Amino acid sequence: MEDGNRILEQDALRKVRALVDKLERLEPEQPWRPILLLGALILIVGFVVWIATLPRAAAEAASRKKLSCELDIWLVKSSELERGFRQAHPEMPNREIQKLLERERPLVMAAAKVECDGRGK
Repeated sequence: MEDGNRILEQDALRKVRALVDKLERLEPEQPWRPILLLGALILIVGFVVWIATLPRAAAEAASRKKLSCELDIWLVKSSELERGFRQAHPEMPNREIQKLLERERPLVMAAAKVECDGRGK
């Protein structure tokens, strides 16, 4: 996709250069042409920038959605783990339960990632 954007950018730059060359060759009897060419230049550059940002915006939206899914699942699973630890060991201090949860966190996050990947298919 990067190559496609690069080709579009290079094409737009060639067109811009051609417009600049035309501006330099204009006769003074046509004062409206530089304004028209400048407007066209602005439109071309704006279009290229817009096209270049489309894939990035879509990827960022998908990434945010996946992260939200993972965090939601992580919250549910870590709450279930905490309740299980508290029921199994009611005398255990909060600090020890937090240590157990911290040790289990990578496994919970991995499970959340797998579950979210499964939902996306």
